[in-house]
Amino acid sequence: MSDLKITEESAFIEFDVIARPKSSNDSIYGTHNGAIRIGIKSAPEKGKANKSIVKFLSKKLKIPQSDITIVAGETSRNKKVRINGISKKIFLETIGDEIT
Repeated sequence: MSDLKITEESAFIEFDVIARPKSSNDSIYGTHNGAIRIGIKSAPEKGKANKSIVKFLSKKLKIPQSDITIVAGETSRNKKVRINGISKKIFLETIGDEIT
């Protein structure tokens, strides 16, 4: 089982992401130290990788991009992501196979 740490509040969940910019494809590469490792094709310049992470999660979870916010780590590989309007249970049911 994964070591992913997710904080759940009544209106949102938060979790850590380790970004892998300039990856060969946009994909989840499991977990490490409680964070989801996400590879993104975009380069880490001018917020492109951050936008790609939001877009990738939005598509994966079938939710609007406006429900996803990078709340910490905008200029770092280590980020904290908040997703509004989704439960930890639904989140894990949707991406669980990719993080184990």
